[in-house]
Amino acid sequence: MTGIEVAGVILAAPPLLVSWLEHYRQVFEYLGCWKKFRAEYRQCQTQVQNLELSLNFTLEKLYLPFVESVTELERLKETPDDNAWIEVETRLRLRLIKDAQPGYLGGLKDLKSAIQELRQDLAYDNGRFQVYKKERLKFTHRATPRTAALQKVDTQLGRLRRLLAQNDEIAELRAAKTTRTRSKNVEFLTNFWRHAQVAYMLIHDAWCCRCRSDHRGDLGLLRRSATSFQLDIDFLFSQNASPAGAHPWSRLTTRILKEDSNLVISAHLLDNSIATVSVATGLPPGLPRISDMCYAMSAPNTYDRCLGMLADAQGVEKYRVFLEGNGAQKSADGRFMSLGALLNIGPGKPGRKERYEIALVLASSHLQLHSSSWLEAGWSNGSVFFLVENEKPCFDRPYLRRNFAFNSTPIPYTGFDLPFATLGIILLELCFGLTLDDSPYRAKHLAPDGSTNPAQDREAAWEWAKDVVGESGQEYARAVQWCLEKWRVREDDPGWRAEFHSNVVEVLETAYKKTWPE
Repeated sequence: MTGIEVAGVILAAPPLLVSWLEHYRQVFEYLGCWKKFRAEYRQCQTQVQNLELSLNFTLEKLYLPFVESVTELERLKETPDDNAWIEVETRLRLRLIKDAQPGYLGGLKDLKSAIQELRQDLAYDNGRFQVYKKERLKFTHRATPRTAALQKVDTQLGRLRRLLAQNDEIAELRAAKTTRTRSKNVEFLTNFWRHAQVAYMLIHDAWCCRCRSDHRGDLGLLRRSATSFQLDIDFLFSQNASPAGAHPWSRLTTRILKEDSNLVISAHLLDNSIATVSVATGLPPGLPRISDMCYAMSAPNTYDRCLGMLADAQGVEKYRVFLEGNGAQKSADGRFMSLGALLNIGPGKPGRKERYEIALVLASSHLQLHSSSWLEAGWSNGSVFFLVENEKPCFDRPYLRRNFAFNSTPIPYTGFDLPFATLGIILLELCFGLTLDDSPYRAKHLAPDGSTNPAQDREAAWEWAKDVVGESGQEYARAVQWCLEKWRVREDDPGWRAEFHSNVVEVLETAYKKTWPE
C-alpha cells in the first residue's frame, strides 16, 4: 500500500467517527436515557473532536506546503481519491530525507491500524450496531478500551509529528552543510585555473629537448569536488608514437600534485593499494627538481612512484610529479578517438546518458581551465579524446590534448569569447548526438567558397539552439544560451566564474538529475 492509499483511509476516519457519535446520541434519545449517559457521551465526544483536530493539524503540517492554499487542502481532504493527491504525495517524499521515508510510511500505516482498532472498540463496524438496547451497554462497558484506542491514535499522531520535526531539523542541517560545502567547492573551482596555469608553464618550460614539438599531454577532465589541486596527465612522446617504436617512452600516466605540507593523499589514487601515505613526509627530502621532462621520463626512476618536482626559479610554486602504479614506464596499447570522430560514427557512438555526462564534465572543465593555457581559444570537439579499449570507447575518461610547442596556431579575431562559443557548440552537439557540420543549419552559414569561420559557426549554433528545448528541456537550453551569449570575459572581474557555475554547471546537473534521478 502506498503512502497516499494509507492517507486516504486516514482522511476518511474523522467523519465516520463523528457520524458514529451522532448515531449513539440518537440511540440514547430513543431509549429515553440521554440524561444518564450525557456526561460520558460528551467526554467521548470531546476526545473524538480533539483527535480530529490533532489529525487535521498533523495532516496540514505534512501536506500544506505542497498545495496552493488552505482551501485546496480542505477540498483534497474531503476527496481522498482525488488524483491531485498523487503530486502532493510525490512532493512530500521529496521533502523527506531518504532515511525518514520508511518511517513516514510506517507511521501512516500504524495510524491507519490504530484508527481501525478505535472503530472496532467503538463497535461502529459491528453488524449488530442497530440493536438499540444493546448499545447503551456497549457504550458503558467499552469505555476503557475506547479510551485506550483513542490514546493509541493520539500516540501515532504524535509519532508522525515528531518524525516530521526531526526530518525538517536534519534536512535544515544538511542543507546548511551542503551550502557551506558548495561555497567551498565553488571557490576552489573558480581559482583552479590559476594553479592549472602555473603547472602548465612549469611543464612547458621543462620541455627543453629537441623533440619537444612532438610531445603531447592528455589532461584528464574531471568533475572536481575536492579542494586539493591535482592534474592527471598522460604524456605522449608523440601523437603517433607506437608502443613498439624506437622511442625511449611512448605514454606515461602521471598525477601532478601541488606541494602542500598538510597534504595527505590515498595511495589508491596512485595505484590499487588501500593504504594511506603522506606526500609531505613519505618522500625523500632530496627530491630532484625536473629541469628536462623528456630526460626525466626516459631515465631510470630513482624514487619509485615519484618522478621529481616541478618548481619555479624562486621555489615558491612546487608540484610533485607521480607516476602511475609502481613507477614503471607504461605504453598505451589502446587507440584514441576524438569526440568529433565518435559523434560521426554509427555503432559505438555515445548514447544519450553518456552524452549528458560528457557535457557535465566539459562544462566543469571549462570553468576549471578557462584563461589558462590548457584551454586554447581554438579548442574544438577534435581536442577532446577518449581511450578505446576492446573496441569500446571509455566515455567516462575524456582527455584534453595539448602540445607544448613554443608557437601556437594564431586564432582569428572574432569579437566574442571563442572558448565559450565553442563550449556552447559542443553542448549542442552532445545534445543532438551530431556535429555542427552534420546539423540542419550548417549549410545556411558558409562563406561563398564553402569555408567556415568561428562567426559563422556561432550563427549556425544560434539557430540550432532553438531546437534544444524540445530535445533536452529548458535547463539544457539555458546552459547553451548562456555560453553562446558570452561575448567577452574580463579577467579583472572574476565574478563571471561564479555566474558560469550557477548558470551552466549547476543547470546541467539539474537537467541530468531530472532525467536520471539517483
